[in-house]
Amino acid sequence: MKTIDIESHFTDLDRAILENNVEYERYIKFVTHILDAFTTTFAPKEGAQEHEAHIVRDLASRFLLTLRALGLKYLFEETDHMRIDLTASGFPNHLEIRKMAADLQQLKGGGTKPVNEETLKRQLLDELIRGNSHPTSILRKLARAQYNKSIEEGGLFGEFVPGQLRELKVFDAAKHRKRFLCSWASFDTVTNRPFLYLMVFDNHPDPDGPRTERVDHDPQFVEMVRRCTHNTAPLKVVASDIDEAYAWVHPKVLKRIDVGPILSMHDRTEDEHAKEIGRHIPEGHFLMRVTTEIVFSVGQERRSTGFLSKSELREVFHVDETNKDCMERMVSEVQKYLFTTHTVLQYLNDQHKEMLKELSAPPFICKPVF
Repeated sequence: MKTIDIESHFTDLDRAILENNVEYERYIKFVTHILDAFTTTFAPKEGAQEHEAHIVRDLASRFLLTLRALGLKYLFEETDHMRIDLTASGFPNHLEIRKMAADLQQLKGGGTKPVNEETLKRQLLDELIRGNSHPTSILRKLARAQYNKSIEEGGLFGEFVPGQLRELKVFDAAKHRKRFLCSWASFDTVTNRPFLYLMVFDNHPDPDGPRTERVDHDPQFVEMVRRCTHNTAPLKVVASDIDEAYAWVHPKVLKRIDVGPILSMHDRTEDEHAKEIGRHIPEGHFLMRVTTEIVFSVGQERRSTGFLSKSELREVFHVDETNKDCMERMVSEVQKYLFTTHTVLQYLNDQHKEMLKELSAPPFICKPVF
């Protein structure tokens, strides 16, 4: 990918623009190839983690669809360009995700006139028959129409994406005491990366309390989760915030999956270690990190919620103090994965074996992008 003189347009490399439409096509092909490899890795498998595999695959698929939709939006644009984070991300700038929501509101509000795709296709065919091999104007309208259709159909990624709520276990049906698995995702404005969340929690509502204390009947439960989701905060803080938000919700396990960054020869990071690796990654090859953090409860304790108020049960979350990485992240467990090509893996084996030793599983080998 070629970029124009970024510093003459922006002060930060997380808002880079590419040289031309051909480079944007290559970029979308490149990043969607990598995300597709990640998504298919989490194909559902039989066993205890089958639910988790379904959830991760579905949330990752939404992000993949979003990248493809953005590709349509900018495919034939000549003046409006997509901003890309070429530092510790490799994904589009978070403003692009935000603008998709604004585009949808404009469509719903009638601010964008509907276009008949079949009419545009006939016009395109007429132009080609007349010998016009580059009917850019019609191609732009057709791509934009397909983009509008994709955001209207929904199922795309946003700044916050509600997932699923699954009932895992019933402790007391009469008192509605149950265990749930819920999921959600978000696109972080600081790191410009997607984060996926899974949480196992117990719901112990007051039998005489309001129906909304049963999370499967609470319209505000998802909003509470959204407010408590801070992607760059320690995971223990996120879990504690959710625990304190509702007295009847008790998080038992919270998992966060950080997808990225993508490192390639196009990266513009200021990190010297990443720069050195990037110089040895050929065109079409890549290295993508995926980090999973887990924090789990090891019990409960009673804490006062304020002056003259009754105490409430709060979860005690475990931090593995024997592991430096866990201590710094304030989590119980950290798992690190790598998605790369065979060529890059050979280089890492020769020059950066320490990087491979810290992985939780052998690297996932993917095909390069040509």
